[in-house]
Amino acid sequence: MEGEISVVTRDTLESQLTSLVRRGTDVHLDLSKVVFSDSGGVAVLVNAARRLPAGKNVHLEHPPASMRRIMDVLYSRVPNIKVQS
Repeated sequence: MEGEISVVTRDTLESQLTSLVRRGTDVHLDLSKVVFSDSGGVAVLVNAARRLPAGKNVHLEHPPASMRRIMDVLYSRVPNIKVQS
């Protein structure tokens, strides 16, 4: 992924994540080229994580600072999202 994750790109992201979630395995997202994320974009990631089978996780690898802040404030208790710097 690269660029911004926002209301403009939300539908595309949601569609792509739905395909990955259907596999029933961990989802790894390299976010090192994402420069910004708003709360709507993060909500899409959280909703995808909540649809995964028990014991499976969404791994956010190298998320931008904006995403980390939103995760800390709004979604710190979502157990199956793993943030890796």
